Amino acid sequence: TGSTHQSDESLDSENQPTQPSTPAQSPQSNTAKGFLLRLFESKLFDMSMAITYLFNSKEPGVQSYIGNKVFSFPDNEVDFYLPQLVNMYIQMHDVAEVIHPYLVHRCRQSPDFSLKCSWLLDAYSSDAALPSKKKSHGTKLRNLILSDELRPRESEGTRKKSKEGPVSVATSLTPQLTCTSPVKKTHQRSRSDASFLQGGQKPVTPTTNSVSTTAKLSLGDISSGRAFDNGCTCFDSCQGVVNDLRGKRTECTCNAPRLAPELELIKSLN
Repeated sequence: TGSTHQSDESLDSENQPTQPSTPAQSPQSNTAKGFLLRLFESKLFDMSMAITYLFNSKEPGVQSYIGNKVFSFPDNEVDFYLPQLVNMYIQMHDVAEVIHPYLVHRCRQSPDFSLKCSWLLDAYSSDAALPSKKKSHGTKLRNLILSDELRPRESEGTRKKSKEGPVSVATSLTPQLTCTSPVKKTHQRSRSDASFLQGGQKPVTPTTNSVSTTAKLSLGDISSGRAFDNGCTCFDSCQGVVNDLRGKRTECTCNAPRLAPELELIKSLN
């Protein structure tokens, strides 16, 4: 009877810690989450810590918070850890979901970042060179980047207009010249004088179509002297010069291929 009583007491002592385990851990877990949130919001939290928590944490809330936090870090700090980000993007699907918006955002902003990201995706993806129809999300992002569809959002409206058909400067000025008939002779005479000074050549206003056609023909041709010229005219425009003087950034809105010059440069080095 004594042994039976002792065995019952031992069983009771074994079962005793397991019953209050859940309520006992909840205050500690809440405190830990509070400390973790304070760490994420502090000034000491940098990109190196973000990479560590992205790799180790399996909580969706922590991962999504860090995915949004990455937007607040300087670009040069994130670029230093770009190989780690791309590697996790390929290998860890849950991490890929939270950092995908950031990678797309940076690819829209910077052609240089787009090329670096595509090269790393090509290097780390095992199915990049395989002719299989089903591609991984890493290879899909690489193909999306190289298709040059990730452009600044400001240029989407301009791209739609450019697809309708390029309008030359001479065509757009035609209604104004026909309305002011007295000035028509003077304008015609100035054109003839300019053509005489140029050795009999007619002054032709460069259109968007002619510039883009010349760039396409010369792009990649080393003997042309314009092998790495994509035909972009945004930076030489009046607005581009004003932005340069003011220290503002000029976005390409002429639908010129952004990645082609650097890609052609790499091809020429091979």
